[in-house]
Amino acid sequence: MAHQVRRYSPFWGLLILIAVAAIGWFTMPRRIEFGDDILKDVPTMFGYLVLISLFVERAIEVVLSAWRSQGADLLDWTIRNKKKQLSEHETLSAEGPRPAQHSQTSIQTLKNELEKLEEDRVIYSAKSRFAAQWLGVGIGLLVALVGVRVLGNILNTSALTGKQAGAFIIVDVLVTGVVLAGGSEAINKIMRVYNSFMSSTEQKAKNRSGGTDQNSAG
Repeated sequence: MAHQVRRYSPFWGLLILIAVAAIGWFTMPRRIEFGDDILKDVPTMFGYLVLISLFVERAIEVVLSAWRSQGADLLDWTIRNKKKQLSEHETLSAEGPRPAQHSQTSIQTLKNELEKLEEDRVIYSAKSRFAAQWLGVGIGLLVALVGVRVLGNILNTSALTGKQAGAFIIVDVLVTGVVLAGGSEAINKIMRVYNSFMSSTEQKAKNRSGGTDQNSAG
């Protein structure tokens, strides 16, 4: 059964953009300096985040297992049973004269029931993934709220005061919560991009240094 694709309006994105621009225009927030040792601290910070995200992932698995696994197991068992019935009907139908209970109509009914069950299983899995995502965001926000944050570890926020300091904490909590909700694999992807950038930068620096040495020797 085909499901109608839900269309989203760009209105909300435009509204958020206008709101952020208005806040920046009227408040003129202070510029934040990057930390002096940011490039040295990032690998360590991401290592800690990967470790924390593994705990978050495990917590999500435990909660979802207690909450959703029974329904998933029941659907899987029903699908296997329905497939077995369909296979038996098709085998008997191919062997010779078909009794009424093994007629083509009965086989088609079983196929329709199996298709509906498989569709229900896909929807159930989608709902479980949706629940896992929001559960991950919730746990990530709680972890960030108690002090484990990303931006605060790489930016120098000592000059921030008043509402801007509070706004920075809110943004830091949200960013950290979403990053942790993405799981260890998402953090590893960020780390790989960082390593690739650093390797490329180091290689360019070596090439420039080598070119300078050659020009000096010449």
